[in-house]
Amino acid sequence: MQFVEEITNSNVSDVELVKLEAEVTRLATEYVHAPLHSLFEDLLSTRDSIFSLLKGRQPPRQARELFLLAGTSCLLIAHASQNLGDEGAAIAQLQTAWTLAEHADRDDLRAWVKGTAALFAEWSPRQQAALDYAQQAMLLASGGETRARIAAIEARTAARVKDSDRAIAALDELKRARELRAEPGGLTRFGGLLTFPVAKQEYYIGGTYALLGKHRLAEEHATAAIRLYESGPQELRSYGDEALARLDIVRARIAAGEVEGAGEQLRPILELPEDRRIRQLGDAMHGVARLLEDPRFARSRRARELADEARGYQVIDTRAKVIAS
Repeated sequence: MQFVEEITNSNVSDVELVKLEAEVTRLATEYVHAPLHSLFEDLLSTRDSIFSLLKGRQPPRQARELFLLAGTSCLLIAHASQNLGDEGAAIAQLQTAWTLAEHADRDDLRAWVKGTAALFAEWSPRQQAALDYAQQAMLLASGGETRARIAAIEARTAARVKDSDRAIAALDELKRARELRAEPGGLTRFGGLLTFPVAKQEYYIGGTYALLGKHRLAEEHATAAIRLYESGPQELRSYGDEALARLDIVRARIAAGEVEGAGEQLRPILELPEDRRIRQLGDAMHGVARLLEDPRFARSRRARELADEARGYQVIDTRAKVIAS
């Protein structure tokens, strides 16, 4: 009886576990629509609280739940670190999240971590690694939104490396994944950043077509994404994805020679508060500036003005405190 008492002792109650899950849910939900700096300290505090509890003793059931919550917290901080431009911190958080997923023995967390690794690699020169990570993630994913996310990342990455056949095949997989039910109790239960709603799917589809040079389709899907974000719940309106979708429309308008139309879509991005200008927007805006410097716009004063504004675009302050432990 003494032995049983020792192995069933716990430094955390089920009530505390419920509170921690609610906090992780709040952070995942607010991530998509709240300024990043306002959430960052809460993300760190929540992660550290869970780490502290894991240094104590819990029954295996509670320990696995704590490992899941800790891994999910690290996953969110990995995204935050990448949005702030600290790649080293992002990778460190992601590696920690993978280790915690192993301890929790949760394929849903494993799949999301591998998918996020693919996403990070896609925005770097390591596109082949991104495709490899996406394949690994798909083997672990069972839920519909999780599979749709991985297929979307694979599609856009394949488009970046000009593999149009693979990109279209991945888009077909995304459409099939839409028909699958979500995994009960899976990572998507936390909501927000850890979901992949139709609006976000449309944004990725538009981005894939933009990279393939299919600008009419790109604008069609990017417009659908923006419309869904604007008409949907405020807490699911991702300001980052909405701005990047607008940039796909901007590129489509520039390709068609419609400088004024491009300027109309560029204006909301230029007016976005600086604390919502994630790092990816800076890279994309510089790309827009280069497109507007094309010789066919040499006589367009409006094109020069827009190029100057895009070139001088200031993104979120990357000097924010990012902890990679």
